[in-house]
Amino acid sequence: PQGNNDHPTSLNGKLEQVEIQPDNQGKVIHNLEKIITEFSQQQRDIIHVHEQSLHNQTEYTKTFSQLMQQQYLLLGNNQTTEHQSQTQQLAISNSEQNMMRFHDHQGDTLRIHEQYLKYQHEYTQNYFQLLQKHLHLLTSENKVINFVNHPQIQQDLENDQKPDLLNQNISEPLPLYASAPLREEKTFVNHPQIQQDLENDQKPDLLNQNISEPLPLCASAPLREEKTIPNIDKATLSQTLLNVVSDKTGYPVEMLELSMDMEADLGIDSIKRVEILGGLLEIYPDLPKPNPEELGQLRTLEQIAEYMQTLVPDILNQQVEISTAIISKEVLVEVPQPELIPATPVVEEQQQEAEIFQDLSDILLTVVSDKTGYPVEMLELSMDMEADLGIDSIKRVEILGGLLELYPDLPKPNPEEIGELRTLGEIATYMQQQAQRIPNLLTEEIVEDITITSVPNIRRSIAKLQQLPTPDSLEFSLSENHITLITDDGSSTTEKLAESLIAKGWKTVVLSFPGVESNVNAGINRVVLTDWNEDSLQQQLKQIADNYGTVAAFIHLHPATSLDIDKSILRHVFLIAKYLKEPLNAAAKFGRSCFISVARLDGEFGLGESHNFSAISGGLFGLSKSINQEWENVFCRSLDLNPDLDSETSVKNILAEIYDANLLIQEVGYSNKGRVTLIADFSPLPTTNSAREITKDQVFLVSGGAKGITAQCVIKIAQQYQCKFILLGRSTTEVEPVWAENCENEAELKQRILENFQAQGEKPTPIMVQKKYQSISSQREIQNTLKAIVEAGGEAEYLSVDITDTVLLESKLADVIERFGAITGIIHGAGNLADKRIEKKSIQDFENVYAAKVKGLENLLRCVPASQLQYLVLFSSVVGFYGNAGQSDYAIANEILNKSAHLIKHNYPNCHVMAINWGPWESGMVSSELKKAFAARGIEVIPVETGTQILVDELTTANQGTVQLVIGSPLIYVPATLSNDLKTYRIKRRLTLTENPFLQDHVIAGRPVLPATCGLLWMTNACEQLYPGFTAFSSPNFKVLKGIVFGEDSASEYILELQELAKHENQEIEFAAKISSQTPDGKIRYHFSTNLILKREIPTPPSYVNLNFNQDENFLKTNQELYQVNASSLFHGFTFQGVKSVLNTSPSQITIECCLPEPTTQQQGQFPVQTFNPYIADVQIHSLWIWTQHFHQVGCLPSEIKHFEQFAKVPFGETFYVTCEVQSKTESSVVTDVITYNRQGQVYNRMIGAKGTILPRQIAKD
Repeated sequence: PQGNNDHPTSLNGKLEQVEIQPDNQGKVIHNLEKIITEFSQQQRDIIHVHEQSLHNQTEYTKTFSQLMQQQYLLLGNNQTTEHQSQTQQLAISNSEQNMMRFHDHQGDTLRIHEQYLKYQHEYTQNYFQLLQKHLHLLTSENKVINFVNHPQIQQDLENDQKPDLLNQNISEPLPLYASAPLREEKTFVNHPQIQQDLENDQKPDLLNQNISEPLPLCASAPLREEKTIPNIDKATLSQTLLNVVSDKTGYPVEMLELSMDMEADLGIDSIKRVEILGGLLEIYPDLPKPNPEELGQLRTLEQIAEYMQTLVPDILNQQVEISTAIISKEVLVEVPQPELIPATPVVEEQQQEAEIFQDLSDILLTVVSDKTGYPVEMLELSMDMEADLGIDSIKRVEILGGLLELYPDLPKPNPEEIGELRTLGEIATYMQQQAQRIPNLLTEEIVEDITITSVPNIRRSIAKLQQLPTPDSLEFSLSENHITLITDDGSSTTEKLAESLIAKGWKTVVLSFPGVESNVNAGINRVVLTDWNEDSLQQQLKQIADNYGTVAAFIHLHPATSLDIDKSILRHVFLIAKYLKEPLNAAAKFGRSCFISVARLDGEFGLGESHNFSAISGGLFGLSKSINQEWENVFCRSLDLNPDLDSETSVKNILAEIYDANLLIQEVGYSNKGRVTLIADFSPLPTTNSAREITKDQVFLVSGGAKGITAQCVIKIAQQYQCKFILLGRSTTEVEPVWAENCENEAELKQRILENFQAQGEKPTPIMVQKKYQSISSQREIQNTLKAIVEAGGEAEYLSVDITDTVLLESKLADVIERFGAITGIIHGAGNLADKRIEKKSIQDFENVYAAKVKGLENLLRCVPASQLQYLVLFSSVVGFYGNAGQSDYAIANEILNKSAHLIKHNYPNCHVMAINWGPWESGMVSSELKKAFAARGIEVIPVETGTQILVDELTTANQGTVQLVIGSPLIYVPATLSNDLKTYRIKRRLTLTENPFLQDHVIAGRPVLPATCGLLWMTNACEQLYPGFTAFSSPNFKVLKGIVFGEDSASEYILELQELAKHENQEIEFAAKISSQTPDGKIRYHFSTNLILKREIPTPPSYVNLNFNQDENFLKTNQELYQVNASSLFHGFTFQGVKSVLNTSPSQITIECCLPEPTTQQQGQFPVQTFNPYIADVQIHSLWIWTQHFHQVGCLPSEIKHFEQFAKVPFGETFYVTCEVQSKTESSVVTDVITYNRQGQVYNRMIGAKGTILPRQIAKD
């Protein structure tokens, strides 16, 4: 074949060229398809053999296990003689040896299996790379493919058959890998069998043939190759140029024209020119390098294309030294198998059908009886769980948990669906339907629950203001036939807000409350309420919908001055939310719908310096945060505007919040200090504080203090300080009936109660039995509390009184105060619950919950003036701080307590005031089922001993500046399901140097430039803000399309476009993101683009194994000149100066040691760290600059990252390490993998395929 005239021999006599003509392309495609089909069949055969191997290993494992069990059963016989005992010892020794052999077999199997999978993966990967190279031949004109002189391959091509790379007998072994990179010209090893295959048009089998002659692992001698002129006509080159420009700038190809000026029309600067040129040379690597000066004179894309066309003939004059590229194919080799290779034990799941009664009614009644103590015979399926049985939401969870313990295979019920059920019969029917789903779940993986006992680590946080940047603006408008409803606060703000919304095309209606004087002009639609009746409100809301349209946005403006009707207004807003639940959620299907409340405290949620505001209006924050968790699709936000803000500024701020896209924030304040929100800032109690002792003379008045958690806290204080307590509660003090004595079991006591009623001739209902049981239980708990205080050395007296009754409270307290002395401290722990979603709530629910917390505090302070108090402790709840579904009224009441604490502290600074926002306690109310429910939400319950000690520590701390504490886990709500709809968003942002001080530390050629990592941050943050509970994990294909440079000609507004690409169940969301702007003459400029993948759970961080922390002494001097010292130094200012030392480097990698102090919130400006850290990410990329300067004396800037993924946040202020592994380097770019990790090698994040554009020397010098 070497002498065949159809195949001209190359200069060295070893290479030959075969030209595939266009008329043969169809046959080649057909042959490639056949190869792929046969490859797939072979893979299926391999999998089948692999399955059989695993099955055999599983059987071996089971047999081994059974033998071991039988051996240990023999050893379990206690009646043994001395001889038998010796035999047992030998058997034990033998068992241990067998077990060790078994583990050794397992280890061998794992190693061999891992090697097998690696070979299989790399072979498959390389096979498809080969096919892609072949397929590329079909898309280029007159493409030449070079093969090493092999007779079988030549013969295959002559006979128009495909070379069989899978099934032929080859007597020489193929290389396991090739070290030389693949070039576009295909080169095969000089092997006679492959040549013969090609000549006979058969595929050489690289798997199943006997190969006896070794081939070289790589080509060591460079071969001379005669360059051929690529057929690059102007049309092809022009289209390729347009494709490259589109890829590098983000412009769609259809927008581009060859006549466009690169700078004027496309905004392509000198750095982007280098990048485009590099992209073109990657496609045409044989083109001579253009002259930069000539290229710099060209203005249009057409001129670039023509210039590049002139370079094609120059190839004739060049001869290039190249290395023979060995095909990078790792071939599966036969691995010697030991006689017996046990596999890792495979546990055979024995799926058993759950044996569930056809009717769950009887078993449900039994569980209810067990959990409530009612005799089964008293229970009926028609009974209402709340009205007839007194079963609250906590007990409901416990009952369901008991049912699931009996039937663990039942699917977990949907809490919202369960919440709608009222009777026991409805529960039974629902669970029966769930049982019918079990056959569909039998194939699901069963995960064993493992209970781990750990030392409680309860978070202590303080309520703290956090500065916020100016919000972005989401593009949206109200749907047709929908309106905005605004409540009237009696100021000019109402009218100006209505006018502003009308100017935006929003149909607006103003609703005026009784007692609020309106200043709205007659040209604005207005409805007036004449009373505070719920029915009247409901009727007016219906008429508004009928006359004007469905309410899609509700904005409540609370009066700035405190009014006697504050509570009435708050209650009415609560009722408005109840009746707007349906229309607002329906409107959300057509776009954004809103529920906005505006209070006028101090613009800082009560944490400012104001001594006079309405704490009652603070309840609006609890309402908004709770319905935000109930209404997943409605935008809910509460605002606190400082009363000193004028109406124009107030309207501007309200509109800014309505258009904010960020769903991670629920409450925002505005004052002369800027825009803020309230956070729970983790802050352990300082141990260095001197203690403030509580004396025995202290007298504490404690509401709700005789029972429950409050009682436990009082006992703890008594044990440590032996002071005096006046305990208040509603439970009456009665003598326990004789028939109830010594009966501790709930079910038994309820049985005695039942029998007592029956003995008196009554027919008791379950609710009658429950009330009597609670009365007896309360009496016992009260007596136990009083006894414990006395035993601790304190004094205590219990008063049965309703703290909402001011007159009765004052009269009963007078006698005790005369004996105990003046009250010096108040602990307000009373509270009621009425858990249900807001549309199910009644005015009575609101009043019961509100009265115990708010009215109770008011009455306590009427009886004991705050001026005489040394301590005021309010037991609030995390429900007030975070909100919680089903507890809107409870959140309202607790938020009023929080604001009251701040107000009292302002006015009485010498009083130790605390509002403790407790998380759930591990008390009798928290059953194991409820504890599991908390755990599922990441909420840790507070152990009684831990919580009571926290209270004592807080009471005795000398630092009294902290008013609002948050104890326990945050109540973060994450929706159980994702909507299947794929949405798009357009978000606007105005960028200024004033709002972003860090830009002064990122100046290139005299002009501030936005770091590329900040562009990625904006896209990442925006996606996370749209889906709370999801975290950005990876960013494929991040590109710098055109950097954002600040100057006179820079855009004032930038647009972020987000498109949802896919949603994978409730675990993953994919986005496409792009940032653009417009020039003054209306031309679009694209700046950054990427895809983003958000996950519910981030994978476990991998480890970086190639750790090398050795300090190369040659860099000790360099480390002192890293930043802003000379032309080769990094240009970054203090905010980005995170590289502390270059540890070591080589032509293939560099490792640096880094630590970056945290910039202040003000310095971060509009680019605050959320989960991705752009400031540290920029430091990571400094490794590219240092490497290129060290080895090539050039600078480079990031242009794209093929794949970025983050496993954990890189912390500020802590040492981390960056290794930059160089993959390739050209005249115009460098491609690296950048891995960031800690001292232990745990990877924080990694940038795979991070590409830097080499800077033109003039720019690098500047």
